[in-house]
This record gives sequence, C-alpha cells and structure tokens, in this order.
Amino acid sequence: MLEFALSVSAIITSPLYWFIAFVAQMFFQYFLAKRLRHDHAWFAFVPLLSLIQWFQMGRVSAFNILWLFLPVVGWFILFPYKWIRATINISERGGERGSYCILFLLPVVKTAALIRLSLKRGFWVKTSTEAKVIEKIMKGLDSKHSIDDLRKFALKHGISVDDFESGVDKALTIQNNKLQLSYEKYSLPVGFNMSLLVLVVVFNALVFVGVIKNGIGGLTGNLIELGRDRVPAEPVFVLPAEAAPFSSILQVKSESVVGETVFYEGEILKGEFTVLKGDWVYAVDEHFKVLEILPVFESAEAPLGYKVGTRLGLERVAFLVETDSLAAKNKQALDLEAIGVENQPLIVITDHDESLTARNREILATIYRDSLGSTDPLYVYDSQLNLINAAKIKYLIDSSRNSVEQVHAGSQVELVLEFARDYSTKSAYLSTVKDLNLFKDYLRLMDL
Repeated sequence: MLEFALSVSAIITSPLYWFIAFVAQMFFQYFLAKRLRHDHAWFAFVPLLSLIQWFQMGRVSAFNILWLFLPVVGWFILFPYKWIRATINISERGGERGSYCILFLLPVVKTAALIRLSLKRGFWVKTSTEAKVIEKIMKGLDSKHSIDDLRKFALKHGISVDDFESGVDKALTIQNNKLQLSYEKYSLPVGFNMSLLVLVVVFNALVFVGVIKNGIGGLTGNLIELGRDRVPAEPVFVLPAEAAPFSSILQVKSESVVGETVFYEGEILKGEFTVLKGDWVYAVDEHFKVLEILPVFESAEAPLGYKVGTRLGLERVAFLVETDSLAAKNKQALDLEAIGVENQPLIVITDHDESLTARNREILATIYRDSLGSTDPLYVYDSQLNLINAAKIKYLIDSSRNSVEQVHAGSQVELVLEFARDYSTKSAYLSTVKDLNLFKDYLRLMDL
C-alpha cells in the first residue's frame, strides 16, 4: 500500500495531472452549478469567482473568503471550517450524504467526487419522511401550485420552514434534472463502510506525505519547465576503470584558441580540480591514455564548469586530469619554469650498445614533450630516475638518416653523444631537466 501510495504521489506532482485536474474542476463545477440552479454557472471558469460560487451553492456567505486575509486563524481554522460547511451542504443538495464532503478533502479522489456529484442520476435523502415531503412538493409543483401556496399548506400541517425550504430546493433539483429519488439505507453494514472510509483516508494521507517529501520541489521545477523548450538530458558519464589513477578529472566539452593559448572548458567529474596558473595537468584521450603533461597558463570557473588555458600542440584531448602526487606538487607552488622544467624535452632511450665503455656512444631514442636541439645539454638517468651522467650532442640524426639541428616531439632519432665521463651503466632516460622525479607520474602513466 505504501509503495502504491508513493507511486500515486509521483503522478500527482506532474504538471499534466494538475492541468487535467484544473480543467476538470472548472467544467464539472460548471455542470454542478447548472444542476443546483446557480444564476451564474460560468463563475466556475474564473478562479476567484469559482470560490465565491462554491460558497453560494453551499448556502454559506461568500464573504467568508475574506478569512484568507487573516493569517493563521483565518487560514487554518475559520476559512477551512466555512468551506467544509459549504461542501457538506453542496453534497446534500446534490443528493448525497453530508459525509460525502470528505472525498473533497482527499487529493486523489477529489476530482472524481466532483464528477460523480455533477453527473449522478440518483438523489438520496436521509429518511422516508423527507422523501414523502419532497414527493408532495413535486406533485404540488406539477399541479401548478405556487411555492407560496405550498409553504402555507406545509406550515398548516406542522412542517417547519427550514424543512420546507430544503424540500423545495431538492424537489426542484430532482424535477429539473429528471433524477431518481431514493431513501434506501446503506446496502452494506455501517462498520464496513467506516472501515473502507478509514482505509481511503490513510491511503490519501500516505500519498500526501509522499508529495510533501518528494514532490513539492519536483512539482515546482516541473511547473517552471512548462514554459521552456524541453532539452533531452545528457546521459550521465560513468568513469571507466582506467580513470582510477586520477584524483581530479575535467571532461573537456569545448576548446578555443586565443593567440598561443588553447582554452579547454568542461565539467568536473571527479575531485575539486582547482588548478592555478603555474600548475601542471595531464591531457588524456577518451580512453584515459596520457597524451602529455601541460602547464596551466590561466584557469577560471566557466558556464560549462571550469576552464583551463594551456599551450597549443595537442589533439584528441578528452580530459584534463591530476594524480594525487601531481596535485601535491601543484600545491607546493613550485616555479617549474625557474627550475628548468617548462617546455623541456624528455628523451626515452629505446636501444643502445652497452658492451663498450667509452665516452662517445650512438643511442636510439624517442623524443617526448618538446623539440630537441643539437646544442642542448643533456642529463642521463637510469630506470630509477637517478642522475648518473651528463652528455652533449655531437650529431642529431633524424629518421631519414640526415644530420639535423632540431627534431620535434614524437620523433624517433639517433643520437651520437659525448658523455662527461665514461659511459659504463645502462641508462634509460635523457633530458635537459635536472630533476626527472618531477615527471615520475608522467613516465608511469605514459608507460615509459
């Protein structure tokens, strides 16, 4: 029952439900007003007038709507009491028991109760005595007797003015709408009906709680959205296992170039990603394979989430990311340019002859991060990133076997080097950077 009630509460918080209920309320109140002979049935289509009409049909002064201007007491006591009193009278004038008004207090069945009251073909009264009075009044009206004559006759026979006026009202409603008068007792035991009523009340209470708990915020948002063009929601991006090494992730959704700077703008998917000018970030592709480490020139919040400006030269950038260790280095606010890191090449040795001990050596290598010039001094590192030697370039030979002055990042080259001291230990990396530990993450993530 609770699950069903919550499902119903989800339905009644939708704009479509409220639109249908609003339209139905107007039309079927109009039909009810016609049935009860209200002089201005069209009031049902005007919000404030429809409330005045409801009080008038319930034989309660329409001035009771002024209680709405009295905070607390008017809102929660006086106005609700008068409205319930009017609804009881409307139920009885429409041929139902006064307790029928309870259905008008329940959010799920309120509209259905109004529809039934305005369209039902039977007319129920409390007692057989009341039914006989109404039948005599209808016979008198059929015989062309005036209501005044019938009132005098009723008073002579001990019928009170209130009972007569109520009987005339019901007789006119039955005659004008060709209804069937009935005064039968409940067909089911009273205890069963009361149990059913309690069940309905509890169910609607659960629905109401569901609306309060889950629906009001959603309803407000949905009503606001009614006037807007609906845009299909983007699918939620689920980070793959390859993203696990990264503590902060920015998904790139747009990029623009201003001068020598490319700006990547996107949504933060993980972590805080609050890089600043002078920090470093990894650029990765859609499979979270590291493409390069990039310096941050500018950063700021942006409409899509966050914007980072860095150097040109990369394609297929899907994400900008940080690892824990890189974030720690960024927080240290190191001046990487001053210590010789920014725009410096990294050379990964792929093959060399280690059988000789000499100062001159030919080495095959791949250039990463930036171009390498023939006059650049180099530092030599082993696989543990320990500095073991230094060297200068004697010849820089490209893939076409030509001696050149410079090669670009991504190139495979042959280097003829002169080492500062005899070369007797297998090396793994060359760089113009004096501390290769700064790129430890880079080497690991690039699988170098």
